[in-house]
Amino acid sequence: MHPVEGRSITPAGKLRMVHAGWAGAALLLSLAVHWAAVWKLPDVRFAALPDVSAMPRYEPVRLGSVTPEPPPAPDAVERFRPEDPAAVSEFWSEWSAGDAGSFSAPPDENVAAAPDVEAEAPPTDRPPPAFSRQEVRAVQERLLRDDVAALPRAFAPDIPRADIAPDIALPADIPDTFEPESGGSSFGFSSSSDIPLVSFASTGDPAGDLKTGAGDPALDALAGELDEAPGEVTDVEPIEDLLEVDLERYQPAGDDWVYFRLQIQRAGEGSLPVLPRDLLFVQDCSESISPWKLADFRRGLRRWLEHVDAGDRIEILEFRDAITPCFNRWVKATPGNLDRAREFIGDMRSRGNTDVYASLQAALDIPRDPARPMLVILATDGRPTTGVTGSIDIIDRISRENDGSVSIFAVGGGDRVNTFFLDLLSYRNRGEARVAADEDQIPGAMEEWARQLGRPVLTDLRYQFAGIDSAEVYPRTLTHLYLDRPLQIVGRVPAGGSRIAFQVIGRSGDRQHDMIFDLDLAEAASGNRTLVDFWAWQKIYDMIGLYIQSPSDELLGDIQDMADRYGMVVPYGFSRTVPR
Repeated sequence: MHPVEGRSITPAGKLRMVHAGWAGAALLLSLAVHWAAVWKLPDVRFAALPDVSAMPRYEPVRLGSVTPEPPPAPDAVERFRPEDPAAVSEFWSEWSAGDAGSFSAPPDENVAAAPDVEAEAPPTDRPPPAFSRQEVRAVQERLLRDDVAALPRAFAPDIPRADIAPDIALPADIPDTFEPESGGSSFGFSSSSDIPLVSFASTGDPAGDLKTGAGDPALDALAGELDEAPGEVTDVEPIEDLLEVDLERYQPAGDDWVYFRLQIQRAGEGSLPVLPRDLLFVQDCSESISPWKLADFRRGLRRWLEHVDAGDRIEILEFRDAITPCFNRWVKATPGNLDRAREFIGDMRSRGNTDVYASLQAALDIPRDPARPMLVILATDGRPTTGVTGSIDIIDRISRENDGSVSIFAVGGGDRVNTFFLDLLSYRNRGEARVAADEDQIPGAMEEWARQLGRPVLTDLRYQFAGIDSAEVYPRTLTHLYLDRPLQIVGRVPAGGSRIAFQVIGRSGDRQHDMIFDLDLAEAASGNRTLVDFWAWQKIYDMIGLYIQSPSDELLGDIQDMADRYGMVVPYGFSRTVPR
C-alpha cells in the first residue's frame, strides 16, 4: 500500500477508480451522440410528435333522415271478377269455345253461354257505394241478361220496410194474462220478474217440457200449440235432481238490500260422471324464485301428481326467459309418464329472467280437446322481469286470447308475491288463486287444489237470473263444477223480494245440461256480515277487471268509492293508482 495524504490505496480501490473513469467517458460519449442526432440531423425525429396542425381537416358527416327502400311490388295476380260484365262475357266466351284453362268442372247443361251484355261496364273512376250496416238495399235494375248469369236469379219487387218491426210474428194472439200493467214495459211484460225461465229438456210431453216453476196456465196453453217437442231442437237435459242448492241470506240493519249466496253441489255420490282432465303445470324457475321456494313448489307438484287419475293427461312447462316442456305433448298419466314427470320436476333450478306472458301464451297454444276440461296450474311469484312486464297488460291480453276456454288456477307463497296479478288473472279465466302466507305452506296449498279440482262434472258454465238485476250477481264467469268444490254465486236483491229463479247451463263431455231452481228467500238460512263482505269483494274484482279492459279515471273513482262505502281497504294498493 502506498500512502496518499495519510491514506493507503488498496488494489480494489484502484479498480473502482478505473471503472469510474470509464463510466464518465461513456456518459460523455452518449451525450455527444444524442446531441448530434437531435441538432445535426433534424429530419430524423426520435422523440418529437408529428405536427397535427398541418394535417387536412374534413367536415363531419351528419345523418339527416333514413328512408327505407320500399319492397318490390308483387306481381299482380289475375283474378276473375264476376261483378265486371266485360270479364263475365270474356270468361263465358272462352269457356264455351272449349278453352276453360284451369276450370275443370263440367259444363252445366242448364246454362247457356252468351257473349253479349245489355249494360256497359261501369266507369272505373266511380267511387264504391257506401253501405250501412243497418240498411237493406234491393237490386232494382238488371245488369246481365238471364242467359248470361251463371246461376238462375229471381228478382223480387221492392217491398217497403217498417221501422222496428218484429222479427217473428206469432200465429196466435197473446193471452190477456200477458197484458202490461200500468207503468210496465211496452213489450208485453210488466217487469223482468214476469219473464219465465224455460228448460229445453224433452220429457216427451211438450207441455211438460216448459218448466216455469209456478205452472203458469198461459204458458201451458201455449205449450199445447207447439208443433214440435223442444227435445227435437235441443240436446239440453235437466239435472236438478242430481244437484242441490244451499241458499244463505243476510240483511244488515237499516239496509235496503238483501244479500244472498248460492252454493251448488252434488246431491249424492256418483250422481254425475266425472270428466277426464288435461292438466298443464306451468312452473316459474327464474332467479326471482329462490332455491328454497322452488324446493317447496317441487314438493307441491309431486303431491299433485299423486292425485292424478289414470284417464287424465298431463304436461309440465318450466319457464324463465325460455320455456322447456317435459313431454312436448299431452301424455296419459301412466306410471311411467308420472315417473318421468317427477324426474323433470327434480331437475328444476332457479336461473334467468321471468317471462310470464310468453309462458301463458305457450299454454294457450297447446291443442285443446273440447270434451276434456283443461286446467292450467300456474306456480309463480307473479313478478315478470322480461317480455311483457305490466300486470294489467298480461291479464288483459291473456284474458282476451283465452276467452274462458281454459281455467287458470294460480299458486304463490311468501312475502314477495304479486297477489294482484295472481288473483285477477285467475278471476278472469274461470279460476282462483291461492297465496300461502309462508313459503313452507305452498305444498299444502297445492295439494288442497289437487283434491278440490280432481273431479270435474260440468264445464263452460253460464247462468241467467229472472226477477233481479243480473249486474248485481257475481262472478260473471263461473268456474267448472267439481264434485269436491261447491260452485258459489253471490248477489243482492232489493228488500221485500221473496223469490230467486235462476238457470245454469253447462257441458258434460259432448252433452249439454241445465238446472233451473226457484228458491224462496224467506226459507233461506241466516247468514252474517261476512256474506256482505264476500259480495263486496266479488264486485271489486269485477270492477277492477273492467278497469283492466278499459281504464278510466271515472271507474277508478268508483272502485275507491265502493271500497269506502263498505269499509274495505282496496286490495293491492289499488287506490286511484294503477298497480304494475
